[in-house]
Amino acid sequence: GGGGGPRGEGAGGGGGVCGGAGRAGPPRGPLPARGGGRRDEVQAALAAQAIPTAIHYPLPMHLQPAYRQWGEGAGSLPASERLCRKVLCLPMHPDLDEPTAMRIARAVRDAAGG
Repeated sequence: GGGGGPRGEGAGGGGGVCGGAGRAGPPRGPLPARGGGRRDEVQAALAAQAIPTAIHYPLPMHLQPAYRQWGEGAGSLPASERLCRKVLCLPMHPDLDEPTAMRIARAVRDAAGG
């Protein structure tokens, strides 16, 4: 397709979609940003290269209104709270071709300082 992605929608095709945790190979959604507090910087750097990202859960489940009754409030699940401040979802869809995935991977590596 045109526009840099297989669906003609730029590098991300279908947008920033989270799937299983990233493993070896092309980016596959949620990725904890290196260096706490840098997620916004990484997200901005990717946006400058027309790579869409998303933050699907800005609050951990136990702090969301629909689930608060089962949680014990802020601080009760510190790992979940920490990850919600770090996770950045990257483009992931069946039509993501390898050259585009590698471009995204390089952009993430460069933006995250790795």
